[in-house]
Amino acid sequence: MLHHIAPPLCHQPLIQKRVSYASLLFTLCGIQIVLAFEWLKMGWGKTIDPNFAARFPDVLANFADKNPHAAYAAFLEGFATAHAEGLAQLISWGEFAAGTALVVCALWIISVRQNPHWAAAVSAAALAAALFMNANYYFAGGWDKVNQVANVVMFWSEFCLLLFHVSVLRPVCKPSSVAL
Repeated sequence: MLHHIAPPLCHQPLIQKRVSYASLLFTLCGIQIVLAFEWLKMGWGKTIDPNFAARFPDVLANFADKNPHAAYAAFLEGFATAHAEGLAQLISWGEFAAGTALVVCALWIISVRQNPHWAAAVSAAALAAALFMNANYYFAGGWDKVNQVANVVMFWSEFCLLLFHVSVLRPVCKPSSVAL
């Protein structure tokens, strides 16, 4: 006797309504704009501060003294302190450039309701730079739990956005017509 077996739960859709691509783009671009304004705010504040580069060696020393990661503390005391002025300029302009690129690309994507390859490529590059900066800020401020949480949230948000933009850039693979 054959009994009707119900399909397993994993094959049943949990959400019946499909999300449109436009609403997905709008949501992801909204997240990207929030991150962009954070980078713009941080970068612009450092860029217009005439004393940022002069204070930067002291900031690095403070981070190195309190840092629980011995290898990163050694990096801060050695290489970073020796090149403090250049790193200060790189950080301030890098934050500002990442924020500018992210907001411009997100606004462009929202206005045309699609993600052209140039916007995906520029967004991916800016997000990769932002990920690198967040990882460094996480290790530099390892003793400050509040900033660690913010860096982790920003890092994973940027990582998810990066995956989305890279998926747009990935070429579509078509099955080959090779006969076996």
